[in-house]
Amino acid sequence: MAQNPCIFIPTLPEPEFRKMIPTEEEMARILLAAGPDRSFLMVLYLTMARVDEIFRLRWDDVNFSQRTIRLWIRKVRDGSWRADILPMSQALYEVLKGLWEKRAHSEWVFTDPKTGSSYTQRNRMMKHLCRRAGVKHFGFHAIRHFGASLLADREKVSLPTISRLLRHTNLRTTEKYLQNVDPNLRQTMERLGEQDLLAGPGGRAVRGLSA
Repeated sequence: MAQNPCIFIPTLPEPEFRKMIPTEEEMARILLAAGPDRSFLMVLYLTMARVDEIFRLRWDDVNFSQRTIRLWIRKVRDGSWRADILPMSQALYEVLKGLWEKRAHSEWVFTDPKTGSSYTQRNRMMKHLCRRAGVKHFGFHAIRHFGASLLADREKVSLPTISRLLRHTNLRTTEKYLQNVDPNLRQTMERLGEQDLLAGPGGRAVRGLSA
């Protein structure tokens, strides 16, 4: 076609969707309510991975000696698979080591007991856990947002570093994840607030506004 046939159709207003990011208290309550699924959520949180990447996680992707974990993601353009290697924190090492010692001779780190293979989806899990924990419902992907925001807000980790951990190809995507205020903007607004609007040039009080 020579041009887009919809180009002259006026667009309708679309409200911006605000992602639900749990608080630290809500995450703690979810973990307490998770029971046997706590290890799954901890791996998801400690890797800041996409849930389907954890579904695909095999024991061959876990290297305890080098303390690394390999996550597989499908490329958008050609559909081929790409492996990302992430360092394994001590907390993640302990969770995975505990799962390894209790494994039931499966190649998958998390095995669906109904099929004996990897999970393909767990749609009801978070809805059930949120109800049990008494928190507003959020999904698996919100845990990825939570980890990134925690690193930025509490640990003051730089945006490029968080972007690398999330394995984003564009910093703008990471900025949308964090939903925080640019510190440069905050400093500039503080400078604006330091200005004395009640004083004219040379510190003279503005007529009609002096105390």
